[in-house]
Amino acid sequence: MAAETARLIDFKLPSLGSDMDQGTIIAWRVAVGDTVAKGDVLLEVDTEKSDIDVEVWHDGVIAEILVEPGQEVPVGAVLARLTVDADAAADAAAEPGAGPDGGPDGRPGGGLGGEAAPEPAEPVTPTAAPAVVDAVPERSPAGPARAGASVDPVPDPRLVYWPSPSPSSTASPVPPVVTTPASKGAAPTDRAARRQAAVAALMERANREIPHFHLARDLDVTDAMQWLEAHNASAPPPDRILPAAVLLWAVAQAAHRQPAVNGTWSEGAQPSDHVQLGVAVHLRGGGLVTPVLPAAEEMTLGDLMGGLRDMVGRARAGRLNSSDTTPATLTVTNVGDGEADAVFGVIRPPQLGLVGFGRIAPRAVVIDGAVVPRTIVTATLSADHRAVNGHAGAAFLDALATVLSNPEEFAHEH
Repeated sequence: MAAETARLIDFKLPSLGSDMDQGTIIAWRVAVGDTVAKGDVLLEVDTEKSDIDVEVWHDGVIAEILVEPGQEVPVGAVLARLTVDADAAADAAAEPGAGPDGGPDGRPGGGLGGEAAPEPAEPVTPTAAPAVVDAVPERSPAGPARAGASVDPVPDPRLVYWPSPSPSSTASPVPPVVTTPASKGAAPTDRAARRQAAVAALMERANREIPHFHLARDLDVTDAMQWLEAHNASAPPPDRILPAAVLLWAVAQAAHRQPAVNGTWSEGAQPSDHVQLGVAVHLRGGGLVTPVLPAAEEMTLGDLMGGLRDMVGRARAGRLNSSDTTPATLTVTNVGDGEADAVFGVIRPPQLGLVGFGRIAPRAVVIDGAVVPRTIVTATLSADHRAVNGHAGAAFLDALATVLSNPEEFAHEH
């Protein structure tokens, strides 16, 4: 990269969720001098609810790392600086949300700011205790991690920092594991309890601020489940589809047709052009995360199943990336693996609604005066009464029933 065409650009801590105010740096996956490409994972951040891999949005070279592992920093804090070519710097400045108040992904304070960085900034003052070097793991020669790629496990504790090389060095240094005394010996249950407390605080806020109302409807999914059984019987394992994927796809289609429930509240209802579908995922170690399937209404059933499989795998492995944290406009929670017939959920601010599904089970149903066995799932809608009325909520559930009663529709989309 020619020096005369290069510029420094800030890499800021993005907002990895609508309720995120700060994050704690867990590990840097790159060192000063590393060349990175759009989509590379630069670092791992603890957001209170989950650990998230944060990707870079432009090609460049790491010029400075300003924040060390163990530090808690606010959204929008400058974490590093990249050397990029002049065209990339101009593109960053032109992107919506770029600069000090936003990032290229459109989230407040996130990503790469569009302004050049003429003077080195002082590192953010750490809020963690002084660091202690404990061990020296072997660094992979492959360079920065790609989003969604598997990463070699880091010895406990989790905090890692790859320091800057000396001016005479041409190779990246071996990364020592750096931990803070507060993190040493921390039990996994402590993190689970902390994250559950964060979820509880958000739900308390939701119940306090959002005037909820709830609707429920039993949906006949007999034909849909018969189609699914036949499909899976003849499909190789990678192409098989879970009932949960069918329900998610149907929600996305119904919300696209009846958009009143799909959006957010910010000084009034803010409708969304796409169904950014949040999926509640229970973590085996405790806690709950809600990664997002972006523009889910545009996905085929097969694509949605693939995206769901990968996303849930990342969530349960603690390897979510920043693209999984696109602000959701509607969330689905599904307790179908248990014995609950229905769930009436709490809306996650600032969304307008939450869809719940109970278990899929055979029930006796009266059709044309005769009692017949059918496969039924109870769908519920929790909606924000400031933006959604009962008629609009019922219309959404009616659209959901229509989609699920016509398996040829999603069979065609597979």
